[in-house]
Amino acid sequence: MNQPTEPGPAGEVHCSYENGVKILRLDHEARLNALSSHMLRSLAAEIKRTPIESGVRGIVVTGTGRAFSSGEDLRETRSFVDAHGMDALSALFDDITEAVLTSTVPCVAAVNGMAIGGAAELTLCFDRRVGSTDTSYRFPESAMGFTISNASSILLPRLVGAATALDIILSGTTLDASTCQRIGLLDEVVEPDSLIKSCLAAIERWTPQGNTAHLHLPMLRPDLPTVHSAFAREADAARQAWTAGSMNAQISRFNS
Repeated sequence: MNQPTEPGPAGEVHCSYENGVKILRLDHEARLNALSSHMLRSLAAEIKRTPIESGVRGIVVTGTGRAFSSGEDLRETRSFVDAHGMDALSALFDDITEAVLTSTVPCVAAVNGMAIGGAAELTLCFDRRVGSTDTSYRFPESAMGFTISNASSILLPRLVGAATALDIILSGTTLDASTCQRIGLLDEVVEPDSLIKSCLAAIERWTPQGNTAHLHLPMLRPDLPTVHSAFAREADAARQAWTAGSMNAQISRFNS
């Protein structure tokens, strides 16, 4: 079975702390923070590590520079020569979604700039999504011959409603920050220099001393059996797209 490779300049996930909040910053700026397998593994590991870190009250994930992330690194994806490789890539994304949904602390996405494809999907599982006035979302998978993943098939309708989710996915329309807030994809839109501050404020508000956030989070998040079922359906759809040739044709075209 092919596995995603570990290329050299594959970007990093930088970790810092502020007021008891763990800030994870995607850093592959030359590629608009395109998500390599190295970055996906690092992000999942940092989120999973958080519960054993004393004093950490929440997690914020954001991007470096002018983008949150342009999605999966398609230049790396070209090394996947069969559907098994795509299964392995989907599993890396799914691992982050599950890590967020099982975290014992609140997780907030600070969506600076564009969030496209798999990166846009990743934000859907977070407890809050805060955007800046520069934020935009786009789910281009359908038009490109790809399929959605990360349990987006249930997480996106949960946020914006079934009809709106269907239109967003099938049309691949770019959504600006005000539209995202209006439909419920973003919970808040602030000026760029206030983005992290707003995320920190939400976590501080949710986690006063002696709080029971860790007990409420699993009750308010989507349940894991439903999420796992979505993973399975989405993986099956991805295999069908690969077998039909639409997915690998696009990857080849992107890298030609």
